[in-house]
Amino acid sequence: MKNSNLKNDVRLLVERYGVDAVYREMRAIVSSEKRTMAESRKPLSEDGTQAKPGTKRKSSRVTATEYVSRMDIAAERRVSVLTLAKRFEEKSFLPTYADIQDFCRIYGIEEPASKVRANVIPRVFKFLATMEVRDVRRLLDENAFSGPARLGPIADAIRRHGRAARGRQVPL
Repeated sequence: MKNSNLKNDVRLLVERYGVDAVYREMRAIVSSEKRTMAESRKPLSEDGTQAKPGTKRKSSRVTATEYVSRMDIAAERRVSVLTLAKRFEEKSFLPTYADIQDFCRIYGIEEPASKVRANVIPRVFKFLATMEVRDVRRLLDENAFSGPARLGPIADAIRRHGRAARGRQVPL
């Protein structure tokens, strides 16, 4: 439909019903369309049917620090385990799934089936809460399971050495 046809049709409606009535009806139509669109975006429930209005989805996953802060941990362990939880969120403790697998193998924990880091929070932090305080502190002090080393400084040193060595080459 061309804009001129639309304009003429709206003009006829306004002449017939009045501006206020046409405006109210247009608002009702728009409101109805928005509701229909919103309902079509609702998640499906487990049985594949549309979720009922008023039912809530799980909002977001619990972070490591939230999980640990809710745990009943001895006071001497709490600070260390909370620090590890913060590092977990910053990805400086168990940053990759491979690191999580290594941690589980070393400490005899059943490896998680899910490869999502957030899903291993309960398993890992329940175990950490049972570890000896000195072992948890050692994990902190040694930055154990922190992923690959920071290789930037090493690469820079190699690069500088290579440039210097090329400058000192002696012809054969």
